[in-house]
Amino acid sequence: MAGRAPGTLDYRDDRFIARFAYDAVVVAELKQLPRSALKEDGEWVVERHRPSVARLLRIGRDHAWHFTAAAKRAIGQLQEHAETLRFAIDVVQGAAGEPWFLCLLGDDYTLQQTVKEIGGSFLDDADDSWWVPANFPGARTALLEIAQTDDRLEVSESAWRLLEGSEEVYLPHGSNPSAALDSEDELPDDLALGGVWEPTELDYQMHALSSAVREDTFKPALRDALRPYQIAGVRYLCSAGRAFLADEPGLGKTLQTLSTIETLQAYPALVLCPAALQRTWLRESQRWLPEGKTIVALEGPSESVPVVDVLIVSYELVARHQQLLAERPFEAIVADESHLLKNREAQRTRAALEIADRVENLRLCLSARPVGEPIDLAAQLEFLGVLESEFGGFWSYADRYCAPKDDGAGMRFGSARMDELAQRLRSTCYARRTKIAVVAQLPEKSRALHWLELDDRKHYAQVEENAREALRALVGDGPAQQKERLEHVERVLHECGRQKTAAIARWVSTFLSSGQPLVLFAQHRDVMNALIESFPNAVSVSDGDDATQRQKAVRAYQSGEAQLMICSTHAAGMIALTRAPNVAFAEIAWSAATSDQVHRIGSEQGFTGWYLVGDDTIDSLVLDVIAQKRVMAGQLHESVLLEVAHEIARMTEPRAPVVRMLPALVRKIG
Repeated sequence: MAGRAPGTLDYRDDRFIARFAYDAVVVAELKQLPRSALKEDGEWVVERHRPSVARLLRIGRDHAWHFTAAAKRAIGQLQEHAETLRFAIDVVQGAAGEPWFLCLLGDDYTLQQTVKEIGGSFLDDADDSWWVPANFPGARTALLEIAQTDDRLEVSESAWRLLEGSEEVYLPHGSNPSAALDSEDELPDDLALGGVWEPTELDYQMHALSSAVREDTFKPALRDALRPYQIAGVRYLCSAGRAFLADEPGLGKTLQTLSTIETLQAYPALVLCPAALQRTWLRESQRWLPEGKTIVALEGPSESVPVVDVLIVSYELVARHQQLLAERPFEAIVADESHLLKNREAQRTRAALEIADRVENLRLCLSARPVGEPIDLAAQLEFLGVLESEFGGFWSYADRYCAPKDDGAGMRFGSARMDELAQRLRSTCYARRTKIAVVAQLPEKSRALHWLELDDRKHYAQVEENAREALRALVGDGPAQQKERLEHVERVLHECGRQKTAAIARWVSTFLSSGQPLVLFAQHRDVMNALIESFPNAVSVSDGDDATQRQKAVRAYQSGEAQLMICSTHAAGMIALTRAPNVAFAEIAWSAATSDQVHRIGSEQGFTGWYLVGDDTIDSLVLDVIAQKRVMAGQLHESVLLEVAHEIARMTEPRAPVVRMLPALVRKIG
């Protein structure tokens, strides 16, 4: 056995697990197996599938693997059914009336690979059957050759007639397949793939509501907190039950979602989101939902899932907790930044799909950019549970809107009938409003808070405690004492900024994935440098740049060459931008002057600013001082910080959460 890779084949959680010392030959063989994947820990996973397992068994024997008792039992169970396997080809009607070849290929791995190479073919997990679209270019010729050369295949009469025919066929809904095959009518080119969509009166109503900017009759929960366009959004989500909310950033998708959950009383609810948004979901839920609702953000490994009204889980953890979450009877599931689920084969997507499949009530996808190419929508539509019911399944959807093409290296997808797809989505499961469409309802300056966790909270807490002791020891209000107070507060603010950089980078990455540009402000040079290192394609402007450097950066951002501009807050008055008014503050170093200068960015569409707040830090205290109106908007930045210094010195217990003070805060800084 020299040169072979010693290894073990195990079986758990309905999957075979292969562990072995690296061998390029073995890896190449495993890559050829359907439903196989390499895990992050180096193990290969092969799903319980007879043809795949037959090939896996041969690989294991060829390379002298050890088979565990669990693996032997699973293989034996599969082999018991091998004698009942059929080899057959029949023709069936698809959801949109289009003809498909249904192929039963037993456990012949080579035969399956041959059919797999036919354009548009796919494996049905339910019964291990292969489906081949009859109207896909070249499909019938390839399948006819297989049927003529493999004597094991039982080919039905209708399948033979279709395989040997030259015309494209179309089976109307409810017709007899074999009778339709006798028709000499040719299928119009526009209907050759996927079938036509015929909107109903309800479709027209939902389409109008999907872009509505006001709704005067609907009475949702949290109505007093909603703007007219948000009330219309909640009505759409309640009516559809399973839908995208694709409003532009800053239009309140989170609030509309919480209103929908509360209106429908869809508890318990599960929120899936990037880790960078967990704290924001926690705080926004605490802010808007009625008191008494239990809300938990699940962080890190856990042996159990808490029984709460709203559970918030990051995409990074959803696969780890998949089984526990799938067993919990959720009434609602939300996927925030749902475009991160576009890869059907990713672990987090597979986990999210399994969990969502058990949620019968409310399913929502939130993303300002759910669509790159039409194929990107497929997994999200499956998450919502509408891919099959509204679009006839994956291949019916792909054939009509994704222009599938086999280029010899694999299936490639493009786009087709985009106007129809847009109309169809809005009529069934897609609502979107832009800032321009609702600008009359928006305040001149909009603010949003996003809470972030620190990299090293223990170190930050020590810095804050040192400052507290020093501030308590200071006596007098002379210039020297005031200067020293400011230095202590600035030191804590600086440390808070440093400890947020990783979380800020995650938030910015999530924001940019929506396709929207962003201007990010930082107060301290080392914080700004750390962010620039995280985004090498960004442009930057600091107060030390000369006019030529600033103009070059501004030009790159304005032209769309750069999606992200990172600026020093001191440089706010040195730039003038008109592109997309999305601004974020990495550090809470508030001053009226900076706010007014930044507001001039995008003044035509209104200002939207995100404050990236360190949860339970001095950031919250600064915002609390502003919210409690202890300083006037025109006062200097130093006045805010001096009041913060006094608060730190007086503090003997943990500060109250700022979440319940937000109405005053928004009025103050907005």
